[in-house]
Amino acid sequence: MPKKTSQPATKQDLISLEKRTDIRFDAILKLVKEEIKETRQFVKEEAKKTRRHFDVVAENIYQDVAGANHDEISFIKDQKIPDLERRVAALEQRR
Repeated sequence: MPKKTSQPATKQDLISLEKRTDIRFDAILKLVKEEIKETRQFVKEEAKKTRRHFDVVAENIYQDVAGANHDEISFIKDQKIPDLERRVAALEQRR
């Protein structure tokens, strides 16, 4: 077994270590807070982009449905029921 060559830590050594550790923790904490701030900003920007994309897609779907509905109504109005005119004329003549 190797012999201990280091001296026991003194109170001053512990105070010095504590100060250096606090400085490191403060630096790390500062970096983490900055990273969190940047991440929040990124998420907000991505949420805005997603919302704009969703709004565009929803508007396109709305326009497609409205157009299809208009086309269907126009088709129904323009469509002639077989023999409708002949039947209406026959009813009018009976009056």
